Amino acid sequence: MAYQIATDLNENEDNFFITSAIKELNKMENTSPRATKIRENVTKILLGSFKHETYLRFYQVNNQTDPAIIAHLKVVY
Repeated sequence: MAYQIATDLNENEDNFFITSAIKELNKMENTSPRATKIRENVTKILLGSFKHETYLRFYQVNNQTDPAIIAHLKVVY
């Protein structure tokens, strides 16, 4: 549920609010490995880097361009 809330905040809130939320999140004192991993994941989601990584991975897997055409375009232009 925390991941969904972080995603909604990333999509709907301004940078000031997101920065404030990350600062408050980092003030938490729970040092268990699981809590640390969750905090890191939520921070990535709030910053938008998780979404960018996911899109990039999707585009790389579904890339259907012809390298010969791209090479030809580089030479021509």
